[in-house]
Amino acid sequence: MDKKIVKVITTKVDKDDDSPVTTTLTIDFSNVTVDQVYEIAAKSEVILWQNAARKMQTIPTVATKVVGRPTGSGQIDYAQALVKLLGGDKAMLLIRKYGDGQKAYEAVKPLLETMFEDLETAG
Repeated sequence: MDKKIVKVITTKVDKDDDSPVTTTLTIDFSNVTVDQVYEIAAKSEVILWQNAARKMQTIPTVATKVVGRPTGSGQIDYAQALVKLLGGDKAMLLIRKYGDGQKAYEAVKPLLETMFEDLETAG
């Protein structure tokens, strides 16, 4: 299987960490079969189901977990926007330089606005 997925994630060393790190993580599935990907996904779904059961404070002896589409906020964050626009390596250079995704986005925003103004004028 020749498939890679790029995710921009933010990770803290622990819950009290005041300086989370933004990472562009490439998940490379090239060494696994489709059946192995299903097995990996099943492990993830088991963890999600266990967390939900613990929150409900009731754990059934028989259950079915219907797998849905990946969930999220429906909004892309600044770091993800930069990755989509510039690619992972260039986005990470900006994020490292400016400290986080939002500051990096704000730094390039005026350049993008000028570029689009120039395109509209040339139009």
